[in-house]
Amino acid sequence: MARLSDKAQHYIAENDIGRSLRGQKRSVASTIESGNMMHLSINLDWPDDLILKDMMQLLPLWRESLSKTNESQAFTSQSWDVVKRKIFDYNIFPMIDLLTWAAWSGKTITKDVLAVTLFPDGRYGYTNITQTIKLFIDNLMKDFSLEKYRREIINKK
Repeated sequence: MARLSDKAQHYIAENDIGRSLRGQKRSVASTIESGNMMHLSINLDWPDDLILKDMMQLLPLWRESLSKTNESQAFTSQSWDVVKRKIFDYNIFPMIDLLTWAAWSGKTITKDVLAVTLFPDGRYGYTNITQTIKLFIDNLMKDFSLEKYRREIINKK
């Protein structure tokens, strides 16, 4: 644990990182960025509720200081009910099935063909698939999204 703290302190000093990355809270201290990862030193003598509250307050500061966009919060802030409705409304499973088949067989399915096939009533077209549905699928398939919704489904049982 000492090596991680030394590494964090060295990184902070070397990169002249401001106080906001160090924590500003006594329950959470030294941080270091490694790609999209941050390493923290957490004082486990503090009560869980205070540590979690401090972490919630510090996350936006850390992301801002490291110029990280908070794309995960924007997507995962949607409730499971909203995401579930979109999965069925956008025909996500049939679309993933068709796109997987196309990739596996070396074929190409245009977005116009997807639109006519998946939405014969015309409620979604090429533009909707490109600008909304494809982005929804990309966000849905990210690890943080899958894990968040897996946990929500398990907790609802």
